[in-house]
Amino acid sequence: MEEGSGGPPAQAEKKEKARSIQSYFLDFDTPSFAGHSFGHFQRTDPGGLRVPHEILGVSESSVSPEGNPGGRFREIRRMWVTILNNILVLIKGAGDLATGVAVSLHKCGMKVIMIEIAQPRAIRGTVALAEAIYEGQMEVEEVRAIRAARFQDAEEIIGKGHIPIFVDEKGEAIAHFRPEVVVDATMAKRNLGTHLEDARIVIALGPGFTAGEDVHAVVETMRGHYLGRVIFDGRAMENTGIPADIQGYGLERVLRAPTRGKVRTLRNIGDFVQKGEIVAYVDGQPVRAGISGVIRGMIKSGIEVEEDLKIGDVDPRGVREYCYTISDKSRAIG
Repeated sequence: MEEGSGGPPAQAEKKEKARSIQSYFLDFDTPSFAGHSFGHFQRTDPGGLRVPHEILGVSESSVSPEGNPGGRFREIRRMWVTILNNILVLIKGAGDLATGVAVSLHKCGMKVIMIEIAQPRAIRGTVALAEAIYEGQMEVEEVRAIRAARFQDAEEIIGKGHIPIFVDEKGEAIAHFRPEVVVDATMAKRNLGTHLEDARIVIALGPGFTAGEDVHAVVETMRGHYLGRVIFDGRAMENTGIPADIQGYGLERVLRAPTRGKVRTLRNIGDFVQKGEIVAYVDGQPVRAGISGVIRGMIKSGIEVEEDLKIGDVDPRGVREYCYTISDKSRAIG
């Protein structure tokens, strides 16, 4: 239904707001952290830092005859660095895709906070900051997440150059920190409580969300031509339940729980296994590798799972280094 053709005015307004996100950074009121207590962004300069459209172009006059950027280019860079350094992003979830987003934003200079459930089910634990919930801290590609018990600890952790992560199943951190951006990276395949009103920009990864209705933008997570595409009106592709092929293997490389119960792992991420080898048990029933290769993902031992839940995967390429670095998919999304 097109806007103005009978649809509710509120829906049209939401879609218009979602489209405005595309030009968000062209007119950004920078929050000042001077004397700031997290959860109450005090904009000490009412005008903030404005970035007019025309400053994005670098004219010939701003480049020296030798081709070196001039003062105007340096000013543009300084302004953007200031903007990025003052954006607070809250990410819901800390699995491997969420971690790819967090690492990218953190390295861009943004302030990142993550929230998780009490027992995260991250499959690729070696590249998931969710492991900090169990271990106290976790580092992925030189970016460290530290579990914090109190929201008040966030400022100190961020000040040290790290990412605070909290157990927060109700999303209470959103109201406390009032971030500029909220990213739902739970990959639950459905909306479990994310709303347009959560932040100035609300983004979701993958299916289960509609851009312009419950979030401002959706990022495509399906492998293929559209991976990483930002959707401002509509939904991401629906989950097919069929994993992408790696060297001709799809469903065969996935490890699934044969029944409901507690997982007991026999092999770890990075281990080489043979087809038919038992790699784990669920409630006493064996989980066998469908192909030979290296275990790239394995859920944490002791976790309670449902029947047919994905608990791991085997990579037929057999490259151990892939187990300890952010995947190409996560980088495309982040």
